[in-house]
Amino acid sequence: MWNPFNEDSGTPGFKIWRIIRIAVFVIIGLIIFWVASSQSVNLFMNVVEFGNVFTKPLYYSIVSGLILCSIAAVRVNYRHRNSITWYGIHLLVNFLKRGDDDSPSSSSSSSSSYYSKTASKRSKLPLRYPDFKMEKRSFIIWQITKVVLFAPLFTNLIFGISAVFLLEGHDLGLGLLPNIFLVPFTNIPSDGNFAQQHVIPLIPVLTLIIPSLLSAIGIRIFLYIGVAGGISIASKYMVDTSESKPKLLSYISTMEQILGVTLLWTCFTMFFSFNINYNTKYAILGTLIMGAFFIAYGFLDNRRSKIIVTPDRKQIYTRLFTILVITIVTGSLMAINNTIADAKKIEWGGPYIAQEIAVNRYIAELDKVQTVNYSL
Repeated sequence: MWNPFNEDSGTPGFKIWRIIRIAVFVIIGLIIFWVASSQSVNLFMNVVEFGNVFTKPLYYSIVSGLILCSIAAVRVNYRHRNSITWYGIHLLVNFLKRGDDDSPSSSSSSSSSYYSKTASKRSKLPLRYPDFKMEKRSFIIWQITKVVLFAPLFTNLIFGISAVFLLEGHDLGLGLLPNIFLVPFTNIPSDGNFAQQHVIPLIPVLTLIIPSLLSAIGIRIFLYIGVAGGISIASKYMVDTSESKPKLLSYISTMEQILGVTLLWTCFTMFFSFNINYNTKYAILGTLIMGAFFIAYGFLDNRRSKIIVTPDRKQIYTRLFTILVITIVTGSLMAINNTIADAKKIEWGGPYIAQEIAVNRYIAELDKVQTVNYSL
């Protein structure tokens, strides 16, 4: 049977885990080289044949991809330097190491002592996701690599043109964007003047910039709060269970924070919904309050988890009661409003429909239509 140690030299023999990291970099390099080589010929021919007609859209696409990919994928927490991808590779490497450690070793005492020292060092490698840190230089290089690899997935020509337009000093109504947060809480008049004053000036930024930004930020929240939080909980649970010290309150606090951030993000996106009516403000307030409560509970439970391992029933009932009360109050108010609106459709639904008509008339440029009578 193959011996993992060289008996003559007393040094470790070939181990597959030693080339895993090199193989990953080689694969990434091959992917970049393949993409670059396959597209270089087409790029050169298009540039020569079409000139600016081709290079301008390409330039805007590159700008949009770099900006949106940086927002969605680049980590800025330099202190912790976590990485989901490299943590997965770390687990794979540890698994392969464990397989090598379980293989038959040499009968010599020197090899056995070396093997025991190596195994003890490997057992100290961090397994919990929060404990995993990349090297400083590797962390920076990995962020740049992610942008280079995934920027083509985030290309948006309209966003690129708008971003360059903004960077050149032009205005798309970005300074008026805070006005959108007042729309659900304002007493809307029955005519379309409110939309003409507060919504129509925001149409460029709401249609050209905001949708792409919301998508990129949503992906970031999903990856680095949802997925990373789930991996953190799973890794902590596996390690704590192996040590017979599961900390349920710590896992619950992380889930509460994830749920709280998700609710706050949902509340934020409601301001940019195309369907805003008399119930939108209650939905926003209910979601905002519930998200704030979950984040507060998460921080409190995180502090208490250092002392208390298992939550008591009172804490669980308190959180369930909070969710139930907020849901019942918000749902009751919205149901009452719907009942009143059914009886008074013009007074309750008319103002919002008038604003939609005003916005649609502006987009379709119906106000610029002229009627010309011809005398035949």
